[in-house]
Amino acid sequence: MVHTIYGLKGYTIGAADGDIGSVSDALFDDQTSLIRWWVVDTGHWLPGRKVLLPPAAFSPPDDASKRLPTSLTKAQIEASPDILTDKPVDRQIEEAISRHYAWDPYSIGDVPAFIAPWGTAAIGAITPEHDEKDAVAQELEVEAGENVDPHLRSAAAILGYYVNAADGEFGHVEDLVVADGLNRLTHVVVDTRNWLPGRKVVLPIKKFKAVDWFEQTIATEFTRQQIENGPEFDPGKPLDEADAEKADHVGYWRL
Repeated sequence: MVHTIYGLKGYTIGAADGDIGSVSDALFDDQTSLIRWWVVDTGHWLPGRKVLLPPAAFSPPDDASKRLPTSLTKAQIEASPDILTDKPVDRQIEEAISRHYAWDPYSIGDVPAFIAPWGTAAIGAITPEHDEKDAVAQELEVEAGENVDPHLRSAAAILGYYVNAADGEFGHVEDLVVADGLNRLTHVVVDTRNWLPGRKVVLPIKKFKAVDWFEQTIATEFTRQQIENGPEFDPGKPLDEADAEKADHVGYWRL
């Protein structure tokens, strides 16, 4: 099954000792498409709070029950630094969360952490002194300012952006496809209802050449004709097997 941002939203997060909430969003680097954090709404467990968890914290999704398991405990997650739900994530907050989980969000040796397969980027053991928020973590729970990373973006916020082909507008972003390790955005699902009613096509994210965050548009190098001849999106079918001949024709899978 192909996993997407919208499709995973609402999945229950199951900690080692009980449920803690549900998937709310993913924060990714707009220069690399790597997912740095998953945003978890802690719901009734910790009302009004959201927490960040790294991709390597999770086991593969259980699609039948719509659950996303993690080996972290509720105490470990509760003790993590807070984030402001209506503000960008400050770099210092990221650093504090990384220290809390003994997790490097940028690399594992010479290998980017977010492209490691399941289980290879394991969360470090939480030491006893991390079970409670320290003074530094509490001080970092302040309004984000100049220290915000301008390349850390909300995946959910992009849904609905208009998509421009090389020769004109042809739809809007319906969803974003996530790699198997929940660590990278790989494709953009485009709803072409204003041009090809009832069709949804999938484009490799590397084929997008520009994003206008102010105008809320993204542009691809493909023409309308190339997209029209390409494969439709089928969430139940692996992308590398979907209409391979058509995909090769427009270069969809030549990443």
